[in-house]
Amino acid sequence: MRTSYYEVPSRAWLFRQAICQEQATEPIGMPEEHVRQWCLHELIRAYGVSVCRLDVEWAVKVARERKPNRIDIVVLINGKPYIVIECKARSETQHEAAMSQAVSYASLPDVNAEFAMYTNGDVWWVRRYVRGQWIPIPDIPMLQDNKPTGDWRDVLLAVDRIAPVLFWLDAVVPAKTVPRYFGALQEFFHAENEITSGADRRLLWTADHVLRVLSDVNSHPNYTGEKMSHACDGLNRYWKERGIEPSFGGGDLWDMAHHAWADLSNLLDGARDTVSLDYQAMRVIQALLSYLNGMKGRRVQYQDVGTEVQTEIRAFIDLAITIRFNARLPDIQDKILIGDVRDFCKAGWEQHLKKDQEWPPGSLRACLSYWAHRAMGRTGCRDIDC
Repeated sequence: MRTSYYEVPSRAWLFRQAICQEQATEPIGMPEEHVRQWCLHELIRAYGVSVCRLDVEWAVKVARERKPNRIDIVVLINGKPYIVIECKARSETQHEAAMSQAVSYASLPDVNAEFAMYTNGDVWWVRRYVRGQWIPIPDIPMLQDNKPTGDWRDVLLAVDRIAPVLFWLDAVVPAKTVPRYFGALQEFFHAENEITSGADRRLLWTADHVLRVLSDVNSHPNYTGEKMSHACDGLNRYWKERGIEPSFGGGDLWDMAHHAWADLSNLLDGARDTVSLDYQAMRVIQALLSYLNGMKGRRVQYQDVGTEVQTEIRAFIDLAITIRFNARLPDIQDKILIGDVRDFCKAGWEQHLKKDQEWPPGSLRACLSYWAHRAMGRTGCRDIDC
């Protein structure tokens, strides 16, 4: 895990001679150099990058520039730039401009890196080139033996969580199956895994609690109302951190669901510059709220889950696995491959049904869960199946 900024003793500085030659000066008094040295040490210590795969002051030719520009740090794989890093002084506040500079270097034809990063010691921003655009992601990959790596135990856990959801990929979920389908979605969003890890935890929390309501909507009003209140709280916290003072929540379940959908719809119109997976997570939440609002006025009966929800679920999963694994879901028109996915995930769905039969959807489970957690003072905790 990366460590917060610390001063690297000058005797431990890396590439000092090369930096002095390029800059024709002793870099000890340069504030940005202190950040670069910290970044170099963290790349080695926390991300597994060997020194032989690092380079500094990498010369590049930018159009209309008379002199070559220089990239602060380059991580190389097979001799080619893999990660381009722009380092600034800790006093730097023009973060967007610095990030744009890193992206512009990474995009040059003679660089063509997959990742662009900017840091000032406090900010650590990363973009990855995916499908023709630079999208924000949480972090650069870990490296082992100079190759990107991951923990396959986490990958297998993620596959276990997502299989029941992918069983219904691009399919209409019949009304009688909807509660169990929403239960599978709730388990997928409930805790971070290798697929959902790129999304903000507060948005995962929000989706989790909306899905708790949807999977057991006929349960005790105190249960569903409190779960929707938790969902609104997650949205409030997410937007407050971004300088917006929303007012999600208030009223009964249906009031909260309606106003949350309306407010989120307005906020999404101006949120296209947010982290890509966060934006798609909010679209999933919006679609779920729309489905929930459509149940009001009836005897709270489930309807088929069609394209309004399924399209957003597909888009979230597709983007998430592209960012994490360089993988793609089958094209929506490729019925053979989609059928293969369904066959592969059938066992996961059947296992989910068996587990769900122990506690079938209904008010008994929700009431017992709700009052037990109230008694323990733990209502809404993510570490229990509430």
